Amino acid sequence: MKNNFKINYKSILFCVLITFFMCLPFLNNGIPYARDCLFHISRIEGLATSIANGELLPSIYPFKFGGYGYGLPLFYSDTLLILPAILYNLGIPIIYSYQILVGVITFFTGISMFCFIDKFKFHKYAPYLGTTMYVFANYRLTSVFVRTAIGEVFAFMFIPIVLIGIVNVLYKNHNNWFPLAFGFLGLALSHNITFVIVCIMFAVYLVLYYKNLIDDKKRVVSIVKAILLVVCLSAFFTFGMLEQMIFQDFRFETITLFEDSLVLTALRPWQFFKNELIFGQTGTIESSCVFSIGILAMIIPFFHFFIINRNSNDDYKFVSKSLLVGVMFLIICTSLVPWEFLTFLEMIQFAFRFLIVPCVLLCFVASIYYFEIFKNNKILNVLLILFFTINSFHLLSPVINEDIVYDGSIKYHPTDSEPGLYSYQSKPPFEQAEYDYLSPEFIDYLDPPNYITDINKNKIESDCTKNYHETIYEINFIGDIIVPIAYYKGYKVKITNLDNGFQEVVDAKMMDGKILVSIAGNSKVEIFYENTLIKNIGILLTFTTLIIMCVWFKKNLKEKIILNNRNVSN
Repeated sequence: MKNNFKINYKSILFCVLITFFMCLPFLNNGIPYARDCLFHISRIEGLATSIANGELLPSIYPFKFGGYGYGLPLFYSDTLLILPAILYNLGIPIIYSYQILVGVITFFTGISMFCFIDKFKFHKYAPYLGTTMYVFANYRLTSVFVRTAIGEVFAFMFIPIVLIGIVNVLYKNHNNWFPLAFGFLGLALSHNITFVIVCIMFAVYLVLYYKNLIDDKKRVVSIVKAILLVVCLSAFFTFGMLEQMIFQDFRFETITLFEDSLVLTALRPWQFFKNELIFGQTGTIESSCVFSIGILAMIIPFFHFFIINRNSNDDYKFVSKSLLVGVMFLIICTSLVPWEFLTFLEMIQFAFRFLIVPCVLLCFVASIYYFEIFKNNKILNVLLILFFTINSFHLLSPVINEDIVYDGSIKYHPTDSEPGLYSYQSKPPFEQAEYDYLSPEFIDYLDPPNYITDINKNKIESDCTKNYHETIYEINFIGDIIVPIAYYKGYKVKITNLDNGFQEVVDAKMMDGKILVSIAGNSKVEIFYENTLIKNIGILLTFTTLIIMCVWFKKNLKEKIILNNRNVSN
């Protein structure tokens, strides 16, 4: 297996082709109704607004949640949404910006899977088969079109890169551990839950290869290096997220989407063989989405028992172990697991999320085993291509035929409650991701007041000026007031007494999930968000690490050039 990524024009053209084919439903100039669509395009709009106001990666979307502000970027990294945000700022409608993003992700998902399979050099056409199965896997298409779960769609792009790194550090050239770090970094900035799931997958591989780690301690050192690099490069996001979670509770930690969510979303084994896309809510598995990885990916890996030389070298052993890990996670997805007793895993939300691991592993195994048995059967190979063509149209036809709900005309419009504050709908639970990132004390989140109150919920008159960076109130009151801004650690309050000019800046306090301010008389109250010390340390750590990496790469490149020149001279 080669250590470096080498992509030729054939693989690029192939990935462009399957990307175009998968994106055919977008030619309808929109996308059908999908649960998380408003959530993710709202994230794009929020990031675009922050960029327009000079903030590349915000901590708060100040105009979201009816002007209360929403700290979604503290928990859900926006790093990979910069492209569609820029496109939106350039005047491209937000739905089209989103579709372009999906196309770009699909292309690089194909490239990463192609590189992963091609590294083994088993069979020339195995990467083409495995990449096609992976890109058109039912679960991935459901994530793209039915659930519009863009965080998980990003994750599909990075898992093959993680696997390349796993192969390197466990039994190949352990010095090439960078793919492991890069893959996990991408997952950390894509989707927190999938990051945790893939960490579990990595732990299983570590157990399977424990002898290699015991015999060669340098492999352990390489793994530690990769972990440290991920920690340092993701610190700009993860430090702030962990600080918020340690400092206070949030709804996503204490309130699940629906009761017994893991039990209700555990798959029945027969569902793995369903071959269709179904639009619907994700509440009950029986009557909504289909979660499978595809018939071929489910059947072909079990040709394992008919392959004579499957244990002849380390690469074949890795394929066999990958089959074991894939089947293990396939079982984890099912109702065979006593999910009712595993409430500590409720942060996963849906049991079917574990399907992302067998999705990549069984597509990989299937691509290898198919050509082990049928590599010389040209007729079967032609039939296979024909099957994929017909089946892909079959899978995508529900998307094409579904009524378009969100198209280029969708606008971020004023709310019904107050001019100047914007939303895709006046009371948008989906846009706010079920309000997961609010304090559980914020009990009136479905219809919060848009005015200042005292601690007894009585309305207090005030003049308000709201811009991107701060909210300013002028108020004549003595005592504690609750302002209509959702509380997150990092908010500051600057209070100026308009009678005597006394001024102070204090950390905001919380009451009922909102910001609590103590004032004495006629005052000007300025409220703004400022990154905490911990978050700034994370940003500094990431920035410093990037500088060190640039210096290191420049030094190594210079040494390679000198070495090559010497070889040419000799």
